Amino acid sequence: MSKVPFALSWLIRTAENYNCAASQFCLAEAYHDGVGVPRIAGEAFKWYSKSACQGFSRAQVMVGHFYKEGFAVQQDYRKSMSWYQLAVTQNSPDAIYSIGCCYSNGIGVSQDPKVAFKWFKRAAALNYPPAQSAIGSCYSNGIGVDQNPALAFEYFRLAAEQGYAWAQFYLGMYYHNGSGGIGVNVPMAVHWYTKAAVQGQSMAQHHLGFCYQNGLGVTQNLTDAIKWYGRAAAQDNVAAFHSLGYCYENGIGLAVDSFKAVYWYKCCADLNHPPGLISLGFCYGEGIGVQRDNREAIRCFRRAADLGSATAQNLIGFAYEKGLGVSKDLKKAVEWYLKAAQQNYSISQCNVGYCYSNGLGIDKPDQTEAVYWYSKSAHQGNARAQWKYGVHLLSGKGVRRNSKLAFEYFVKAAKQGLLKAQYHLGLCYENGVGTSVNYNQAIIWYERATLVSVSSVI
Repeated sequence: MSKVPFALSWLIRTAENYNCAASQFCLAEAYHDGVGVPRIAGEAFKWYSKSACQGFSRAQVMVGHFYKEGFAVQQDYRKSMSWYQLAVTQNSPDAIYSIGCCYSNGIGVSQDPKVAFKWFKRAAALNYPPAQSAIGSCYSNGIGVDQNPALAFEYFRLAAEQGYAWAQFYLGMYYHNGSGGIGVNVPMAVHWYTKAAVQGQSMAQHHLGFCYQNGLGVTQNLTDAIKWYGRAAAQDNVAAFHSLGYCYENGIGLAVDSFKAVYWYKCCADLNHPPGLISLGFCYGEGIGVQRDNREAIRCFRRAADLGSATAQNLIGFAYEKGLGVSKDLKKAVEWYLKAAQQNYSISQCNVGYCYSNGLGIDKPDQTEAVYWYSKSAHQGNARAQWKYGVHLLSGKGVRRNSKLAFEYFVKAAKQGLLKAQYHLGLCYENGVGTSVNYNQAIIWYERATLVSVSSVI
């Protein structure tokens, strides 16, 4: 007889003959997890209940979980809350946190983020990592409390340092993005992604794979990138599905395999993942791994657009503008461009500006409206919009003429390699428009524009 069954025999004996609440709880855990005995939910619930009725707080919380989830028992939110409340009288941080989750998600009670926050705060004060992480999320997103990224970071750190995987992932995100006033520190982000990833946190696994793929905070290692993408995908992480598809399509760490790329993109599509739907749409549009089919491409883009993807909405607008997979319809093109533009998508904002400037899909040109959209796009760094905004500032169409500001926007766009902006910048330097005459600079920018033009022909 192995040691585990032998140990369980003593556990069963003390649970049954001596009515030991701790033994009953441990026996329930064995049946719940299938350790030394078959995994039997009904037996687990029976022993959790026996232990809970004797006042064992951890068992009371588990009975609450069973009733909340309807696991091996009829779902009953009222009974679930009653068991949590019993455990709360013993100051159980798990029970306190669980009640916070109920208020956060409206399970058995009216959804109330502020009340949820109070319960999370109470459990966090007992140094309970899941509650500390929940407080971090509340401060990060302004849920139930004013948004405060610095405090969010501190709570994520408290939970992460105790080994809580979700908090480790979020802490990695904070270091990756420089949120909370801490500054970007990608190596530290990789450190925390790794800690969460080795515990099986799929989002951290995907982010870690991305870092290895692109050499962010770590030496580039495509083998490790694929390894972590694979581990995340094994847990049905849809972002990992998409990354594997992209790697197969482009031969990143894997041999190019268009059919496998499409397979993974279709897995994304099955889960209504907008980036995956867009990638699948491009495969249909270009005939990559599937027969070329513009109509199917549009269907994929439309699904992503209906899910709120600004990128897809812009693509639908472009399809209507050019008549790709749909009948050409400039009014519909403008409608879709506007949907994306209103989500602050800079490419669409520039496209809307172009439509208003040239009277495409609208009753008549409106230069003021064109300038409005060009400026919004330009402020986000869109080179084409920066050039167009500069042209309007130079001509005074739809905006007060300002040659100095026009020059500044030509510089911004020219430095991004936009040929037409480089040419206009040369004109400004040659003629002293918005700046002093500088023939040397004029020649430099004319030459750059010419080199780009010639290279595009070659």
